[in-house]
Amino acid sequence: VHNCITEHQVKEIIDDKEVNEFSVLEHIGYAKVDENHSKVSRYHLLKSIDDNFESMTAINIISGRMPQKNDEIILSEVFFKDIFDVGDKIKLCIGQKNDVVSGSKDSGDFTEKTYTVVGLFYGYHDEFVDLEDKYLFINAYTKGEQGNGINDMYISLVNKKKISEYEKRTGDDKNFEKKDS
Repeated sequence: VHNCITEHQVKEIIDDKEVNEFSVLEHIGYAKVDENHSKVSRYHLLKSIDDNFESMTAINIISGRMPQKNDEIILSEVFFKDIFDVGDKIKLCIGQKNDVVSGSKDSGDFTEKTYTVVGLFYGYHDEFVDLEDKYLFINAYTKGEQGNGINDMYISLVNKKKISEYEKRTGDDKNFEKKDS
């Protein structure tokens, strides 16, 4: 997994002959979770997924389905299973991380949008969540929405045994998370 990379880096990775498959997640922005709508009062990191997302990640849909358009969203079952059901609406005020955490709307870069919850998921990161972390960011996913230029990227290599070589060659040993899959 490549985290927080630019559009230019995404293009370089896609063009790399060692990359077999990929999925790009575009960061859309951050939204504070209403205290009445979560087991913990934290933040969403909203990401837009592509068609390869489900096959390339360790996300399991517990109920519902993956989002198919930009007004649909899937939420973490760990935080929302007793709060939202498939078909419910959720309104998010989306902005940049520092503005959302500080509560400042001075930047004017906030967008309010209503999504339909189409699924609840369990992801591999959910088992490592620290519920006491006051700046916990919970991933939420939609599809087909324009990102803010920051991306995450899941890849599989032609030869999976060459991950270390790939990391050294690309300089991604500090920006690369390994998965067994």
